Amino acid sequence: MKKLNTLIICILTLPVLLFSFKPIKGDGDDPSKLLYSEQAMKRLKKEIELKNESFDPNAASKTLFTVPQGVAAYLEVEGINVARIKKLIDGNAGWKTVAALLKEKEKVDTAYFIKAKTARGVSFYPLEMGRDRLSTVETKDPENYTRNLSGKWVYTHFPKTSYSEESICALFIRKELKPQPLPLAAVTCIRYTDHLIDTNTTIFTKVATNNTRLFSYGVNPIIGKLIKLTHNFPGKPEWKNDTSQSSIEQYYKDFNAWEEARTRYVDDTLSKTEEFRTLLNAAYKEVSEKDTVRHSSMNELESYVEKYISPSAALALKRKRIVIGGCSMDNAPIIHAANIARLAGETCCMEIFLRSHLNILNDRFSRVSDGSYAEPGRRTYARELELLGTRLEYLIPGTLIVAKNLSNDHYQGDVQRAGRAMAELESRMKVYETIEHLINTETLDLLNRVRFVFLAQHYNHYLLENKHTQEARQNLKRLSEALKSFPGYIRQPLTASIASMEKV
Repeated sequence: MKKLNTLIICILTLPVLLFSFKPIKGDGDDPSKLLYSEQAMKRLKKEIELKNESFDPNAASKTLFTVPQGVAAYLEVEGINVARIKKLIDGNAGWKTVAALLKEKEKVDTAYFIKAKTARGVSFYPLEMGRDRLSTVETKDPENYTRNLSGKWVYTHFPKTSYSEESICALFIRKELKPQPLPLAAVTCIRYTDHLIDTNTTIFTKVATNNTRLFSYGVNPIIGKLIKLTHNFPGKPEWKNDTSQSSIEQYYKDFNAWEEARTRYVDDTLSKTEEFRTLLNAAYKEVSEKDTVRHSSMNELESYVEKYISPSAALALKRKRIVIGGCSMDNAPIIHAANIARLAGETCCMEIFLRSHLNILNDRFSRVSDGSYAEPGRRTYARELELLGTRLEYLIPGTLIVAKNLSNDHYQGDVQRAGRAMAELESRMKVYETIEHLINTETLDLLNRVRFVFLAQHYNHYLLENKHTQEARQNLKRLSEALKSFPGYIRQPLTASIASMEKV
């Protein structure tokens, strides 16, 4: 048999991965097309209504401060000129002196940056505004996080090796900005997010966090006996050495028909036998009591636990393991998160439900390899949150705002996925009004304002893709006007990017 390529292998595993839960449902308000059952939606909606009623947008709260940020000049040089540049930097030469020795492609006269603590010290991240990626500058001195470095250099130097030239990446800090309190509009969004999603609760247990992320893979005799019993059903199709489209489609058709018949047999007949019950209870007991139990069919085992023991028991098992994807086409992480969200919804475990659902919305999963070609097929399921009455005009920006002293485990979203989710909403204009307001709030720091400009660009890109052309163009026109209050070095590349979108 020929060796199948990675894509074919991923495709062939999908029927197995989809065994216990199929998150691919259509959009709309029809309960049969939603991610959760009608009963779960009713219970969750009531819980969110209570959360909304107890939230006061104007209540006093702790002051949240901007992350360390400022304005700098940037350079990145490789080759024989590095030693000379480094000597000048070590001597604290001015930017003009150093810049005179650089080629245009090696320097950026004005760049915005932020600072962040790392395990190795402090990293300086220049914001990317319409040019090639600017590299991060890593420093080992932890005091650089609070130190005002205005007029100073920070740099990362890489000595020459047998496979690379000597290089240096540096920032000349023109001005560090003093941390400022976030305005009320931003704080309200953050407060609502933390009000809805308990920051003391995590999706996965400590056991799952401490164990290998490939928790599902392993061999267990008891689980193996149970799976062998449930798969002892005639008619299972065999994969033939033929990767043509017609053969793959036929394999899918035959496998799904067999799977449906096998599932009915388990539900109607096998589940009522003593042999099945004995093996299921033994497997459940072992997995519950021993944190290190692993098996490739954990998802299937958990589906039996849900059906024949209890949904809360199945949820507890799923929270003990973290799943990563084998490739871009592997939906296992999404299926696992959707299962957790669904079971949490069924059992009204609100904090776990929201975190897991937002992980699906933001595509916050690990994969061995990932390609952008797979992204369009990954649904956000934002409509479910909208139907539940979630105040998305607070929640979406609340997961995206960056602040220095956010609560531990405050949920952080993804700008691109949030833009796509917004475009799928019935109430998208209401949510977008909040985004526009934050962009126009000049007391909000530039980092967050720029992040919301990026969000607006992604949102309007998806509107254009979905043929909401007039709405998107009106939004982009207002966005161009809002950018007039931004500094020129930030405004110009962003305006150029928006202009190219308007031509679509």
